[in-house]
Amino acid sequence: MTATNLFNATQADAVEAAARSLVQVTREGTRQLVTLPLFYPSGAAATVEVKYVGPQFHINDCGLAYHEAEMLGGEYLFQRNAPKVAQKHGVQAGRQTLHWMAQSDQLAGGIADVAGASTELARTIVERLAKRSETDIEDHLYPKLKKIFGKQNVSERVELSGASAHKWTVSALVQLGGPTLAFQAVTNHHSSVYTSGIMLHDLFLLERKVVPIAVVRNKEEMGDYLRILAQSANVIQEDVAEAELRRLAA
Repeated sequence: MTATNLFNATQADAVEAAARSLVQVTREGTRQLVTLPLFYPSGAAATVEVKYVGPQFHINDCGLAYHEAEMLGGEYLFQRNAPKVAQKHGVQAGRQTLHWMAQSDQLAGGIADVAGASTELARTIVERLAKRSETDIEDHLYPKLKKIFGKQNVSERVELSGASAHKWTVSALVQLGGPTLAFQAVTNHHSSVYTSGIMLHDLFLLERKVVPIAVVRNKEEMGDYLRILAQSANVIQEDVAEAELRRLAA
């Protein structure tokens, strides 16, 4: 008897039920809220509001992208980035929302486009905030490294190949004749932690040719992210004592 890939009725029902559960619709008065399996940096699921404004439907993102930015003090970046992201997804940007007017036969696409644009916009803003915070850490780090190790031994924003041969850009390198010290500024934003974590691990695999060092603003503020970084790098605060830096270089 040959094997078959056809689902039986029970299996098909299970798949259909699972697929239906990914999207939830809640009716609140004259509006309906549609929750989709797309997520913001905070972990919240994308929810769009749909209202009938005859003869069309008005779809908006409930201001969730703006709220994500606001939670991190980055609401000023909403207006700077919203128009470009909205245009990419074929929707419109308002002061605090992304929205679109759709005919009934355009509803599915409109809902998906608004939700996709909203979550992408939030990620874009969070990544830019993380990058600016990394720059702030670097601005504190560079003078300290140059004072301790000598300006001639410190390089800023340098490309370095990891064990994978991929080229990474690190915040700073200190070269004193022994293993190279590779410093990377990391914020408590997940995008910064995961990108830096991959890089630091790749450098760690260079078998002691490079000493990976993650520089954070405050270890306590990092929470569980600290353990991710500590798996492959020394983790120091930006206000690290001179003695600790010399110990790492020894």
